[in-house]
Amino acid sequence: MKHYFPDSRTLKIFLQGGSSLVADTQSGEALVERLTRRPVWSALTKLHYNPGSWWTTFSDIFAGGLILITLTGLLLVKGPRGLWGRGGAELAVGILIPLLFLL
Repeated sequence: MKHYFPDSRTLKIFLQGGSSLVADTQSGEALVERLTRRPVWSALTKLHYNPGSWWTTFSDIFAGGLILITLTGLLLVKGPRGLWGRGGAELAVGILIPLLFLL
């Protein structure tokens, strides 16, 4: 089994399946860290794994389609709900909120 000492009194042992055991060598206390797969999250992770070039091509085409829908939606609505009215304010808020999360 693989192991290492993060500091002078702690031993970490890596178990099969990604779990680990952290033991205090002076007090004798131990903590088991168990990893389990969650069905929904593991399926979503596989989507981002990129198993082949076809998935990259599909996602690029899909992203292009989303950009096209967004741009046409910005240009189609006219008047007070258009880009220079309420739609412009909604566009600004829609850009600012993700930017705030990046800060």
